[in-house]
Amino acid sequence: MDYPEEDEPVLNGTLSTRRQERGGRCRSGVLRLVAVVAAVLFYSAVPVHARSNRFAVVQFSNGEQLEGTLSLTTGSELKIHDGKQLRTLTLDVLQEMVFEPEQETMEQKWRFPEAGRTRKETWGQPYPVREILAAISLADGTVIRGHVYTTVFYLEGKEQTTKVVLRAKDRGGEGQTFADIVYPVRISFSDPASWLSRVIDIKVGEAGAGELVVLTPGALLRVPATRGTEASTFRLKGLLTTNCFLAVKFPSHIAVGWPATADTGLAARIQQGLGDAEDFFDVQNLLGVYRCGGDVYTLLQLSRKRSTTLDAAASQPWRLEIWRWKDRDDHLMVAGRGYFFRGILAPGVAPPDVSTSEAIWAIGLKDGMELP
Repeated sequence: MDYPEEDEPVLNGTLSTRRQERGGRCRSGVLRLVAVVAAVLFYSAVPVHARSNRFAVVQFSNGEQLEGTLSLTTGSELKIHDGKQLRTLTLDVLQEMVFEPEQETMEQKWRFPEAGRTRKETWGQPYPVREILAAISLADGTVIRGHVYTTVFYLEGKEQTTKVVLRAKDRGGEGQTFADIVYPVRISFSDPASWLSRVIDIKVGEAGAGELVVLTPGALLRVPATRGTEASTFRLKGLLTTNCFLAVKFPSHIAVGWPATADTGLAARIQQGLGDAEDFFDVQNLLGVYRCGGDVYTLLQLSRKRSTTLDAAASQPWRLEIWRWKDRDDHLMVAGRGYFFRGILAPGVAPPDVSTSEAIWAIGLKDGMELP
């Protein structure tokens, strides 16, 4: 694949001097000196080799994750409008890009069958439309929120090159659901700058905590914590929100923050929707249901019972996920999914036990806090 050539500094102005007819030699020399100094300062301020590609990790709305060398198509730019001005950004100033649904609607083709009358006539099947809000973190700590212009990246991995498209608005085909419109929810770079937009240190009261992961609402962006210097301590970096879904993995079980209240009617509808969904995981254990406005979140333990293509003693994948559903006109459809933990087990081995806890639900993450 062809990458764009590295940007070369361009002197987009002209510095000129003109010799005066009388007594101009001294003035001309001074002007030449000023021109030379200005040119030196200009070239010193412009990076000689601005990076045209960077190693990145891209997480998608279906929970999948890819990594490789990310580059813009030749001649293209990353542009974002923050509501007041249009910003053009280069790859070398980026820290992270996060995308979340701003609005999701099901639309249908329509027309006015009679001129001068307001009656609409619809035809065809409904199709999903998603408007996407971007939050782009820069190396100097600035966070720009707004809508990106359509931008095409290429992610070159070890085995294949993947086209990654950023849009402010995405539309599916007739008969599709929001889950069918897979879009990038996070692009992070492995060579971060020295700043961190937010650092939260957390201590888990229960002994033996091995991993801590949060998922952000909406995009279900997965943010794993790093281990702290002391036992059962963890550090979260770069969170743009502190109201997250949280899970802690212990040697014998997994604890997930979840509300204790249950909506049995909604759970029954979700269970029916799971039965209609065609998914790789044929065992879907519904552990919790939570409604937030027009979105419904479900906590699911997924596993594969049927045979797989893995030729090893451990061949049966499992995942602990949250799915986001849209509830419109009494019709539920999957809009996105993200996972806390995953693994591969031998046939017949059960996935880890999962318990829900209201004690670590909707707590609002704070630096220095201790979980029960």
